[in-house]
Amino acid sequence: NDNACQDVTVAQDNGVVGQLDNNPDIPESCGVDIILVLDESAAIQPPLLNSIRDGAKALWDALEGTGSSLAVVEFSDIGRLVEIGGDGTDTNAGQYIAVIEANREAFETYLDGLDATSPAGSAGYGPGAGSANWEDALLRTQQINETYGQAAIVFFFSNGQPTSSNSPAESTPEEWIAASIDEANTIKNTGSKIFGIGTTSTAYDTLPNITGVDKYDPTLPGSIATADYAESSAGTLSSAMTATVFELCQSSVTVNKKLWNSATDQYDIFASDWRFDALIETLDLGGSFAW
Repeated sequence: NDNACQDVTVAQDNGVVGQLDNNPDIPESCGVDIILVLDESAAIQPPLLNSIRDGAKALWDALEGTGSSLAVVEFSDIGRLVEIGGDGTDTNAGQYIAVIEANREAFETYLDGLDATSPAGSAGYGPGAGSANWEDALLRTQQINETYGQAAIVFFFSNGQPTSSNSPAESTPEEWIAASIDEANTIKNTGSKIFGIGTTSTAYDTLPNITGVDKYDPTLPGSIATADYAESSAGTLSSAMTATVFELCQSSVTVNKKLWNSATDQYDIFASDWRFDALIETLDLGGSFAW
């Protein structure tokens, strides 16, 4: 992914060939805006549904307290912006919410299918129904970027491949994927990384069409920054989500230096020549740290 100006032609087992624009690398740091895109098509039934719910909760657990914010898109025949903890009007659908303890209950209520407020008239996430329209899910992702701010990373979960698009004239997997590639390229070209997470061989083959061809290798430190997609399974989804975020965050510490300017009666940021001394202690749990 270092060849930021080079397009890649992708050919997967399904025979699709698409012009794939570069997927941006992401900094290994916390405190970023994230969009979670969830497949809610007919294939999403128990026990897979429960595994996805657990995986999304694991993502929240890993992000909590890092300064990150999260927005959610769900998709079946169409993409839908989700309003976490809303009032049933979808007024704030698609808005980022801070990943903090105070918002955990609303997020889990949505995931568990107990939230009748978002999207309006639904019962939260799952069970799934209908087709899998990746194109519209990616259009809704663009809408969040344009309305509420650019996400650093888009976690795109799918159990397979797209089975519809926004054009009734498109009736083949090749056409549905091609439509998705166009919208994915728009997202990547505006600065958001798309990181795909699949749980089936079909998803493994198809997700690189909208992300990129570099598979995440959890045994290689730092690979999350340049990887495009991860292969998981229903049974390992929670651990995969947790590992991905932990590597992304790397327990980073960010220090913003500010200097009070009495002339302007405000802080000047990025003051230079300050010295910081820090003492770090870890619990005796067999871990380690590097400073």
